[in-house]
Amino acid sequence: MDCFTSSNDSKPLLKDFFAESPYPLNGTGAVEKFAEWSLSEARDLFSSPVENWNLESESGGMKVLSRPVEGKMGLLTRSEALIESDWESTYNLLVSEEGFKIIDPDTKNHRELPVEIFNWRERMECVHAKMKLPMFISDRDFVVCNVFDNQPLDAKQLPMFVSKSIRHPKCPEEPNFTRGLNTLALMTTCEGDNVCKLHMLNFVSLGGSIPISVANYVSAQYFFQNVVKRLRGFLQGQENTPLLAY
Repeated sequence: MDCFTSSNDSKPLLKDFFAESPYPLNGTGAVEKFAEWSLSEARDLFSSPVENWNLESESGGMKVLSRPVEGKMGLLTRSEALIESDWESTYNLLVSEEGFKIIDPDTKNHRELPVEIFNWRERMECVHAKMKLPMFISDRDFVVCNVFDNQPLDAKQLPMFVSKSIRHPKCPEEPNFTRGLNTLALMTTCEGDNVCKLHMLNFVSLGGSIPISVANYVSAQYFFQNVVKRLRGFLQGQENTPLLAY
């Protein structure tokens, strides 16, 4: 099974963001290598110098940065927002089934029946997610590997979740869907008593006839902002906060 991934963060542009992974999910020790490598990559991106990123927006305790992905013409976003909740419970919420609905309510993740559960020290699974789009636009689907590092081996590291598009033999492309690509990572840090900061990385390519400029605009100006709006509303007991991804 081949995996899509980003390259090293040493250059301003991320080359071949979805090139084949150096750790395909087959062979001895491959699952462990892929999981640790994906997490290490996300931590490097979260800690990379701010001057390597472009500021898209900043307001209301929220900041969205971006950088281009060479070869894909898309934007990788790195975002953060202050949340009135402790870091641990906020992280646990976001990596739960309810949290996935907060992150992207338009996509059905089928986590109740994963395509494959990998043998790793924590939870690691392949899921086939489907997104319903408006009339005249073909629906999208995503095949992703979710890695939950809820108890890092390094005590200095915080829990992290990473989701990356992969190719899986049980999930061939379907005629009624356009296959999209997505990488997402999230973590939370303590910012004081009952206050945390949500950190998120996101790249999405919807493919098909949707212009990349539209996808970039949505990624930079709407996606994270709406995640934060839904999360804050949920924490304030406003379960009727509109669950629209964009």
